[in-house]
Amino acid sequence: MNLVYSYSHKDDHLREGIEKHLALLKAEGLIDEWYDRKILPGQAIHDEVDSNLETADLILLVLSPDFLASPECMRELRIALDLKAKNDALVVVPVIARPCAWKDLEGISGLLAIPTDGKPITKWENEDDALHDIYENIRKIVTHIPFRLKTEFRDDLTQVEFISQHKENIRLDDLFVFPNVKAEFSDRGVNGFEDLWKKNKRLVLKGDDRSGKTVFCRKLLLSEIDKGIPAILISGNDIRSPINHERLIKEVFKEQFNGSFSHWKGKPAKLLIIDDFSHNSHLNFVDFAKDYFERILIVTSEDDFLVYFKDEGRLAGFELLSLRSLGHVNQEILIKKWIGLSNTKDQELSITHGKIDQIEDQLNSIILHNRIVPRYPFYILSILQTFEAFMPQSLQITAYGHCYQALITAQLINIGVSKEDIDSALNFLSHFAFEVFDQSKCSQDQYEQFLKRYQQDFIVKDSVVNRLMRKDSSIIRMRSGGYEFNHPFIYYFLLGHYFARNYEVKKGLIEELARKSYVHDNAYILIFTIHHTQNDELINTMIHSAYAFDSISPATLSTDETRLLEGILEELPERILSNRPVEEERRIEREQRDENEAELEELPPNDGSEEDALNDFYRALKNMEILGQILRNKYGSLPREKLKEVVSFVADAGLRLINIVTDRDTILSFEGYFIEELKSVNIPEDDKQKIQNFLRRQIRTLVFVSIGSLLRKILISIRKPELQKVVDAMCRENGTPAYDLLRILFILETSESLSTQSVKQITDTFSKFEGNRNTVPKRLLSLWLQHYANTHEINYRLREKLFVALGLSYQPNPLKKPRLS
Repeated sequence: MNLVYSYSHKDDHLREGIEKHLALLKAEGLIDEWYDRKILPGQAIHDEVDSNLETADLILLVLSPDFLASPECMRELRIALDLKAKNDALVVVPVIARPCAWKDLEGISGLLAIPTDGKPITKWENEDDALHDIYENIRKIVTHIPFRLKTEFRDDLTQVEFISQHKENIRLDDLFVFPNVKAEFSDRGVNGFEDLWKKNKRLVLKGDDRSGKTVFCRKLLLSEIDKGIPAILISGNDIRSPINHERLIKEVFKEQFNGSFSHWKGKPAKLLIIDDFSHNSHLNFVDFAKDYFERILIVTSEDDFLVYFKDEGRLAGFELLSLRSLGHVNQEILIKKWIGLSNTKDQELSITHGKIDQIEDQLNSIILHNRIVPRYPFYILSILQTFEAFMPQSLQITAYGHCYQALITAQLINIGVSKEDIDSALNFLSHFAFEVFDQSKCSQDQYEQFLKRYQQDFIVKDSVVNRLMRKDSSIIRMRSGGYEFNHPFIYYFLLGHYFARNYEVKKGLIEELARKSYVHDNAYILIFTIHHTQNDELINTMIHSAYAFDSISPATLSTDETRLLEGILEELPERILSNRPVEEERRIEREQRDENEAELEELPPNDGSEEDALNDFYRALKNMEILGQILRNKYGSLPREKLKEVVSFVADAGLRLINIVTDRDTILSFEGYFIEELKSVNIPEDDKQKIQNFLRRQIRTLVFVSIGSLLRKILISIRKPELQKVVDAMCRENGTPAYDLLRILFILETSESLSTQSVKQITDTFSKFEGNRNTVPKRLLSLWLQHYANTHEINYRLREKLFVALGLSYQPNPLKKPRLS
């Protein structure tokens, strides 16, 4: 415990006597003393005194006539009593040094004074008897007081590595979101700390670098300690000895807690949390811990688990859990926490669902379904922090490129690369990325040959290379006999950096990548090359590649084009309005996104082996995505005409795909194929007719859904609020129902909130479809607007206008569910 003396210097000899008698408690590690004689020359006296009083666990008020007569001592007394009123755990003890009117002091009379019965030290026949009595009383306090975290250790646990312009001193609770924890051999998800132990009291939790393992351990410890449960957090790096395990636990306890170790040890239901358990940690400790603790959580890395612990017998009874990427539901919670850091009411009111959507769009375009950056809280917060502190003017990269570079720079600094060597390290890594790309996999021999060639052309310190290539590097790792990058975004970013700097030399190779952009890796390599390039020729190459179906006209979604689908509209829902609160609807929608991404992960990446027509389809979709990245990253540096060209190519590419799926002859041919197949099936004719009708409805419903999906694919590629005038002009110039839909969808997806003007544009478009009897675009627009109303708060007057235009009975925003207290 941190013990602080408040006393008059005229009683210094009595304070020294108390200190001598408490020396045994200090030797046992039960107390750590402070008094103002420890203030160094040049330090501010008041600041030092106040600071130590605020961090004290036990304050001894050494009372005497001189104490009561001293303004400074009385100031310290008032501070001590104020702190006690705010913190029940703080112990304030009056020590009566000499006879004085201490009982008349406000706030003191309710405290138990020592020596026993408040008899002044100087009134005892033997002063040592009085001081020993004080020792006995202080020992009772420090050995029986409930154990609790030391203030400085709690402060360390709650620190975070992120900064915001909106709030100083961000703490762990400000940003913590319970991560995505799944059982490895079942479908069990863990929904909170209480849920951890549902199946087993002994757990192994594995996770990738930066997945949040250490933060998880810290938050778990705080959660358990605050409930009065005896828990302790030990680093696997400290578990090196095969013996003396209890001594290690005792040493860690003294570092982390105030109170009696023996008292803590005797408590039931103790919890052990081991962070950073690795191949260097001694497994004998685990056997010891099984008898010492009721619950055990061992946290380790994915690599260490697979290589060292997967078949370890001493962990056989442990349930295996995994820290996985954060889902869209929790990502939105984290975004709200970040943009809600300001404590002002104005800031809170400015957080609209549209604003959250815009931030989500920025994040998702960088994360790209977990395939570029893992959706871990660290990366989400790093991206948010980077956007807030935007500063790319001095860099030859764009906003998103800066974000990736900030993440990689942080990784380099983390492994010990100095700031002056960052540029050298990035250059080395970009050339090495091309070596990995060129060789498919870089073996040890190939690496050594590469290093020799590189050092002939460039200067790089051996210390930098050693840090980049060492076994515990977070940048590069050796796996299956070859070197690879730890994270896809590092590889793609650095390879794009290489191609952008060597465009003229590698132009043919880059054009080949563009022709085969449907291949998984090629699309991402091109995206990151665009991040870096200042060469418009690459942009022209990508625009040219967008013409996968240049012989097909863009769909207009006119009545003639969509007449075949009108019949199935009666069977599709007209009203999808929900009575659920907006927040619940948004949660359901984001859970569906997670399911879709999980299904996407199960699909093998396209390697280019499919038929040409299907590859062309993939290429058109991928090139829309790549061109979308150009728009996101280059909107501030490309001329308006170039932006309009890119936006138009993206829209036309998507509308060509819609024309393919809505082509009347194609639909009828597809239906005819299945109907022809039915002829050979031996079932009654009436049943055949029912099945034929069912197949027609299903195929046409699928076409209707595909139209909406492809329009959204276009929108996702051009969805940048800064492009509003460009998109609006393009849609007005074309004037087809398809472009009318794109214009309204752009408004819905990029507005922080709907305005009177945007609602008028929406209702005018809906009336236009209704007047032209264009039922398919009308139904699509109605469904989009209802979905928007389900997932966004809308001003009640504007909401009513939308409902009138849709021909729906007015339904106000569903009320939020009351919070459970």
